[in-house]
Amino acid sequence: MNNTLGTIVSDNYDENDAFWEVVKNDFAANDDHPTFKWNDRKPLPVYEGSFPVGSSHFMATYHVSSCFNNSADEELYLDLALIACKVACIASDISRGRPISSQMRKVLSEECIFKLENMWYLISQCFSDKHDEYTSWQLRCKPTMPRMINGMLISPTRFEAVVLFSIGSLNYCASLAFKSQNGSWICTLVDLG
Repeated sequence: MNNTLGTIVSDNYDENDAFWEVVKNDFAANDDHPTFKWNDRKPLPVYEGSFPVGSSHFMATYHVSSCFNNSADEELYLDLALIACKVACIASDISRGRPISSQMRKVLSEECIFKLENMWYLISQCFSDKHDEYTSWQLRCKPTMPRMINGMLISPTRFEAVVLFSIGSLNYCASLAFKSQNGSWICTLVDLG
């Protein structure tokens, strides 16, 4: 078998060598760009920790970071983790058929509430078609226990998070997107699974 590629490269070796020598000399003459120094790089804010969940002795962990440098302190990042945790629990309750309070309406957009109510309607129809009231009751009676929150502050008005939580012995994830409106964070997207 004949290696034509190797032949072409070896035949043009002198021309390639001359080409790279010209490029190298040309770039050396235009050295007006400063080189990047790693010690000039500023790390982006990242905060981690844990907080107690409800009246239990369980602690949920959080990891919230930012895509941009800002002057916000750790309190903002902890507040964002708590908001994500609260909204994930509320969304879980709505998707399991719990009534919607006025406090829930303040943190969720109307579109999110509509989708979560539809989700519960479909789930409850599935259980009633199978005559499985016990599983439906178990799904509704167990509390939501957040385990871990991982969030990213995308911009000063946009925050996204993933919350791992458990209902009984089953683990679920909630993907959340928030938008800052009039000084409060409103959830614009909830995806439970």
